[in-house]
Formats: sequence, C-alpha cells, structure tokens
Amino acid sequence: MKILKHMAVAALLAMPATAHAEMSDIARKIAVQRSCQAAIWAMPAVSTWDIAYATIRDLGGKVGDVVALSQPMTSKHGFLTANDVTPYAIAALTTKDGPLVVEIPPASDKTAFFGTFVDAWMRPVADVGPTGSDKGKGGKYLFLPAGL
Repeated sequence: MKILKHMAVAALLAMPATAHAEMSDIARKIAVQRSCQAAIWAMPAVSTWDIAYATIRDLGGKVGDVVALSQPMTSKHGFLTANDVTPYAIAALTTKDGPLVVEIPPASDKTAFFGTFVDAWMRPVADVGPTGSDKGKGGKYLFLPAGL
C-alpha cells in the first residue's frame, strides 16, 4: 500500500505549481479519476511484488521459497489483497531460468491444500486441492516460460 501512496504523491509533486491553479474543474476530476484507475490497475501486480519482497526482506527467504502461515493475515502483514480468515501458503515463483515443476501433496484427513496458482496480475492459472484439477489427490504442475 505504501508503494501506491508513494506513486500518487510522486505524480502530484511532478505537476508544476501553476498546474493546480490553472486546471479546470473537469480537468481536475479527470486527473483524479485517472490516478485512481492507475492505482486500481496496478494493485494486483504490486500485491504480487509485495509477497516476494516481504519473503526476502522479512523472512530472509528467496524467490522460490514457500511460506506457510499458521494463522490468517492481518493488516500488519502488508499484503494488499489477503483476507483475514485464511492461513495462506504462498510462494514467489518464476520461470525466468526455465520450466518450473510444483508438486502439491495429496489431501489427508487432517490437511489439504486448497487454492489457486495465479500469475503476476493475480489471474488464475490452475486450481489445486479437493476442488482443483487434482481433486485432492495431489499432483505435479508444470509452468513454462513465455515462448516455450
């Protein structure tokens, strides 16, 4: 969220001081609308970046590490799109260096992974778990870099 605030402040500070006085009411409303649209548009990518950044900064992890939270997230975690009732297992993965295989274990009486692989824009790629394509039996998921 801090990134979005910084982007908005930087955009406003970049405007010449005279622009504020000379801007018509409609031009100002358009500028406000466009800045809001830009923030909303960027939110999924910023959230994805924030997950990777927090894993590295706060946990000493690296890209590819899986982080399993034992409790739901709160606002102190800084993730823009997390809900407060789900304990997450998250990872920042990349196919930059080639294909990637992720193995999901089968569901048991006590635990099951239930979720979705998403791309950098939070668009669903594959569902996993009892309601996913593996139907809770576990499986291997192959992710290919662009162009392969």
